[in-house]
Amino acid sequence: MDFNSRIARQLHDEHVAVIDLMSKLQNFTRGDQPDTSNSQVLNFLGDLKITIEGEVTNHFQFEEDDLFPILNSEGDGDMSDLLADDHKIILPLGIELVEIIKVVKTGGFTAESWQKFKQFGSEFADRLIDHASKEEIGLVPLIDDLLVAGVDADLAVKYIDNR
Repeated sequence: MDFNSRIARQLHDEHVAVIDLMSKLQNFTRGDQPDTSNSQVLNFLGDLKITIEGEVTNHFQFEEDDLFPILNSEGDGDMSDLLADDHKIILPLGIELVEIIKVVKTGGFTAESWQKFKQFGSEFADRLIDHASKEEIGLVPLIDDLLVAGVDADLAVKYIDNR
């Protein structure tokens, strides 16, 4: 896709990456209880934890602090409200998933922790894929059209510096 703004490109790239990771999480939660002595399992759980704690959290915060006010000032508050409501549901699921991962990385999965992981992981993945898809359809093109070059450059530097 071609974008006029760096922010639209960055958001798009992050959406593509998170949808890919969430698809892997969906497949992971459909399988049998994994063996955490397997380095691939541990690496996946580590990648998932890092993505939730860093990229997803920062992405949501940047949108709420810097992009949604722009939408609101342009009369697109309904979109920012809808997306912010999604954030309020998705982020707590992710935080719970991170807590489970922390326990599992030190002691492995138990039958109980695997069921809990599957529940939170499946819902988190489904909701985040849906949310990223909404942003790809609505937010990214709108931001690409709204941001003027100077504002785009300032926001891009701020966003990258806060990662």
